[in-house]
Amino acid sequence: MGNRQLVVLAAVLAGLVAVYAWQQHRRNASPRELTAALAPADLARRADKLVAWAPADPKGARLRLFKQEGRWRVDRGFPAPAKAARVEEVLEALAALRGEARAADPGLVGRFRLKSREAFHVEVRGGGERLLHLLVGKQGPDWDTCYVRAAGSDAVYLADRNVLGLFEVWQVPAKGSPDPKDWTELTVIGEGRRGVRAVAWRSAEGAWRIAPAAAPGGGGATQAKGGPAWVYTYEGPPRRRAAGARVRDFLDRLFPLQAADVEDPAKAAAFGLGAGAAELRVDLGAKGEVRLEVGRRAGEARKAWVRTADGTVYRLEGDWVPRLPAPF
Repeated sequence: MGNRQLVVLAAVLAGLVAVYAWQQHRRNASPRELTAALAPADLARRADKLVAWAPADPKGARLRLFKQEGRWRVDRGFPAPAKAARVEEVLEALAALRGEARAADPGLVGRFRLKSREAFHVEVRGGGERLLHLLVGKQGPDWDTCYVRAAGSDAVYLADRNVLGLFEVWQVPAKGSPDPKDWTELTVIGEGRRGVRAVAWRSAEGAWRIAPAAAPGGGGATQAKGGPAWVYTYEGPPRRRAAGARVRDFLDRLFPLQAADVEDPAKAAAFGLGAGAAELRVDLGAKGEVRLEVGRRAGEARKAWVRTADGTVYRLEGDWVPRLPAPF
């Protein structure tokens, strides 16, 4: 065998060894080595706007989330408080998103339901810059995976997270955009009765206060099973008091204070908010005091409208609403 043949055989053998080594590396490599990052690692920190939509939505609706004065808001036709923890969770999940390349042929995009019209779109911006515009297609082979591509690219990746699930969209192709109400923060006061120190009401109809009963000799609040012994005092006239389980039951109905929905602040006057409105003050101890302006109350419908210090108008509903002017 000549030297030339030996050189050729050696080259072939070296090539086979290299291919084998590469295959073994892929077989033993970690998922992170085999995947590529699909979003900037600092996405969550830089983001100040997130938009998600399904072009197939017949209403043309979009979920729009944005930061205003450092707080996340959701577009309800007006800025409304957004569930900040949920927004941050989604942004962190997007920042950590990785994918394995599956195709790069424009003709194959449709197989993964990643054409622009049928895909689900997620766009994140920060400082006026587009940080991410992801098109999300059909679900992958596992429940928690899906096929994605970046806007303007034909490269298809199998993402390691079900992006649709982050937005609670379960139909592929998506027929509707996420409901902004699901992203609206409706918690007015998150503390339960045990976190409340006192509650006071004042209106043209009268005033009352609920506070722990003072212990004899001035030794703090009188304790009862389940917390302090609450006392209700109507400042009248006529002046009257109530105590015990009835008062605790009323507080348990009131707190945590959850709204049914938000309203357009520009229509506050129509809800009786402004001059002549009642006031509900809630002392949360070390967490400070919350003051709510209380407007019109629809007794039969058990509805009331309140405005917080930041101008948010909430609609409250509950069987306790008609009792607000005089609970007992």
